[in-house]
Amino acid sequence: MKIVIGEITVMENEKTRFNNLFKKKNAVQNLISYLQVTFNAGERIPGELELKDILGHPLQQTREALIVLESFGYLEIKERKPSTLLRSLSDQPLDVGEAILKSRLKDDEKFRNLVELIIKNHQVNSELPGVRQLSNHPDLYKDKLKEDLLRLECAGYIINSQGRRRKIIKDLSFLIM
Repeated sequence: MKIVIGEITVMENEKTRFNNLFKKKNAVQNLISYLQVTFNAGERIPGELELKDILGHPLQQTREALIVLESFGYLEIKERKPSTLLRSLSDQPLDVGEAILKSRLKDDEKFRNLVELIIKNHQVNSELPGVRQLSNHPDLYKDKLKEDLLRLECAGYIINSQGRRRKIIKDLSFLIM
């Protein structure tokens, strides 16, 4: 069954994951609306700070909205470089979260440290410690931790239920093979 979120048509199971990923979906919907009327596929979009000002959302919500769109194949995000709109936001979403994770594991040592820590200390169906507790680990970068956990959620490896700790729902060891 197809369902429309903003201007994106998604299949029902993707819609459920999309909604669960982002508690404040206003930022995602506002970003979608802005990008659709302003940019074409292949064009570079403004940086996070400029988007924050344009959309009127806090920087963290703006970053999370970008990550969600990246996880469904609409954006290419590279650190310290402009993001690119890869395809029309009216196209069917792609489930590219796992491919993005594998690419990040090669290029981002802090993300790899997080994944390896989870694999070493936690099993499928176990709860993860809170962000505050995870950020105490010397090999993790506190400022990126929420974003990295969101990427794992987008790819369907962990789930974040409101009022509960994140739970591992898929074996992460396949990512680093």
